[in-house]
Amino acid sequence: MRGGPGAGALAAREGPDGHPGGRGRRRGAGGGRLPREAPGLRAERRPDGAGRNLLRVPDPPSAPGPGPGGGAVGGDHPAPHHRRERDRRRPGGGGSPAGGPGGALPPRHPHRGLRRRTAHPVRGPAGGGGPLHAPGGITGPGPSPAGIAPVSLLEVQGLAKRFGGLRAVAGLSFVLEEGEILGLIGPNGAGKTTVFHILSGFLPPDAGSVRFRGAPILGFPPHTIARRGMVRTFQIVKPFLRLTVLDNVLVGALHRAASLREARGAAEAVLDRVGLWERRGAEARTLTLADRKRLELARALAARPTLLLLDEVMAGLTPREMERFVTLLRALNAEGVSLLLVEHVMRAVLALSRRILVLHYGEKIAEG
Repeated sequence: MRGGPGAGALAAREGPDGHPGGRGRRRGAGGGRLPREAPGLRAERRPDGAGRNLLRVPDPPSAPGPGPGGGAVGGDHPAPHHRRERDRRRPGGGGSPAGGPGGALPPRHPHRGLRRRTAHPVRGPAGGGGPLHAPGGITGPGPSPAGIAPVSLLEVQGLAKRFGGLRAVAGLSFVLEEGEILGLIGPNGAGKTTVFHILSGFLPPDAGSVRFRGAPILGFPPHTIARRGMVRTFQIVKPFLRLTVLDNVLVGALHRAASLREARGAAEAVLDRVGLWERRGAEARTLTLADRKRLELARALAARPTLLLLDEVMAGLTPREMERFVTLLRALNAEGVSLLLVEHVMRAVLALSRRILVLHYGEKIAEG
């Protein structure tokens, strides 16, 4: 086949000798040239291959689709072999231009007159009438969940806090993922409880940012942060001594419940979970230290936390009581509660934590 990509916009077919628009098989590159097309007109070859190129108005462009034989979309003119195939398929083996006695020309190549383009991500099938529509009127596919970066449950960046000349927290950054147990350890005065005060809204930081479930929470009061799902316990437990165990837990349950009946049901379920069901009618002042620790945990759980901040919840417990606490916290984590744990009892920290941060004078010195 003659004529490659450099043969010009319209390939010439061999015509009779002396024809102004043709050239012989063995003539050089200086043969006759094709006439230029006028605006809005297009050159067309007669069916018998002889004579000058005819001019006609181009057909309206069709919808894009694959070219003959599955090839890519071409330029303004098909290759010469496409034109010959079209002539062979013409009814009656020949004919005259559109409107002549030989009948109308067959439909033109669907890509004639179209620019070269790439496939559109929501374009319909070849020759289709436009984009595909998903059920519900949504055009094309939505964003892929796989392409969305996951959001950490808690993100802390550059947290800093000073008390006069004392630097309590210095540029602390870390993340806690959904379902994780993270241990925060360090000597007394390392800044662990100060970090808890900042995260839970009891202290404003001097610098830094905190995002919980993707939203900033600095500046919100403690009850708002707790309602969003971040709940804490305190190192020194202070229950309402003259209230019963059940009423102490009701205080936490009412924070999230829509009615007193719902809150009571939630409080009773939590007491049964932490092992204080049989003491529900006793006043809190009669409880042992271990039971007061359980009551502190029960009040926090009654608020239905997503993230639970535990500040030395096992301090002062016997080894047996500690084992019960570890078992309980593992079960809570298995049910979807993430834990940030401040603890001096390394046996408990190592038994629970999947990752540990080490603070020293407010700075993170190790993580792993």
